Amino acid sequence: MKKRVIPCLLCLCMAASLLSGAAVSALAGDGSPTPIVEDVPLAFPSGAREACAAGVNDVPEMPFPEGKVAAAKRLTDEGESAPEEVAPIETAPTEATAELQATYSGTCGANLTWNLNTSTGALTISGSGAMTNWSSSYSGVPWYNYSSSIKSVTIGDRVTSIGESAFSLCESLTSVIIGNGVTSIGTGAFNNCFDLTSIVIPDSVTSIGEHAFSVSGLTSVTIGSGVTTIGDRAFQSNHGLISVTIPDSVTSIGDWAFYWCSSLTSIHVADNNPSYTSVDGVLFNKAMTTLIQFPEGKSGAYTIPDSVTS
Repeated sequence: MKKRVIPCLLCLCMAASLLSGAAVSALAGDGSPTPIVEDVPLAFPSGAREACAAGVNDVPEMPFPEGKVAAAKRLTDEGESAPEEVAPIETAPTEATAELQATYSGTCGANLTWNLNTSTGALTISGSGAMTNWSSSYSGVPWYNYSSSIKSVTIGDRVTSIGESAFSLCESLTSVIIGNGVTSIGTGAFNNCFDLTSIVIPDSVTSIGEHAFSVSGLTSVTIGSGVTTIGDRAFQSNHGLISVTIPDSVTSIGDWAFYWCSSLTSIHVADNNPSYTSVDGVLFNKAMTTLIQFPEGKSGAYTIPDSVTS
């Protein structure tokens, strides 16, 4: 039906556009009609006059101008054809693609440098001395803009400290190697590292800062024999952490150090620790007058020892 109606409409449009110039005029300045088109004989394409007289159902095929046939064919029900295949257009790498394949570097301390390969996700800290602290805002960390691509961190043996907030919000981080020269881990250094499941803190480390590993994915923690201080909420909200051992070197454990570790069933303290002890996986001070932490994952009834006063 479409194929028959369209040509008829074309006939009518062509006829209207070719009306005699005598019927088309404009007024001149003195008000008399002035012809603007010469008289032109009304002409119909071959077969068009007969088609209109015959009625819609008998409209013959109307020829299309050369070059338009393919386009018209796609508009008809019977002549619909598959689109032509177009060769893929090669484009230059976008800025985002280039970034994924790039290597970035800079300084992160007076004598420290960092190097990040975003295609492998490997971040390496090398040089000697202390790392910068970014306590005011973790967004000031030089690799912050690429933190989502960081998968592993290797800290050289001559690095002496891990800066505050250094690797905070490295959500894809899965592996950390801390060099044997590191003595302190700063506040919030590895907090919100959701994919980090294990950490080995070397014997060289003496202090673990507040929130150092909080809200991360830790299931296994090895605290080195040199650690003396564990800061407030240092391991808070590691829901996969099942057990932890406190070495005999630790003399200070901050408030809520293992708070809200919902799977934690046991806190074990080395026998020779002078400040703390544990009984049945529950953490006490050495004199057992203060119950410091009852593991949240520990089930069953529990009777607090008579010696506990707080």
